[in-house]
Amino acid sequence: MEKKYTSNNVLKGNICCKIDDIISLFYILVELNLGTLPWIDYTDEAITNDINEIIKIREENPPKILCKNFPDKFIKLFVQILIYP
Repeated sequence: MEKKYTSNNVLKGNICCKIDDIISLFYILVELNLGTLPWIDYTDEAITNDINEIIKIREENPPKILCKNFPDKFIKLFVQILIYP
């Protein structure tokens, strides 16, 4: 599994649920559109060793920044998915 697409919830060691799969799908769609993700430079080993850094980079790049050239509906849906309880 590519950890670069893993939700923060799973990176923190919590049990995976369906919403985590949807979050992963959104990260894949963003990468397909942009060609990269801000945390893509980390290898799987580095991600494993520095999960907090990945989470920090994601927090610094919320959907409104990460997806600034995406349709508004995509961004709104992504935001709603990330704040899902």
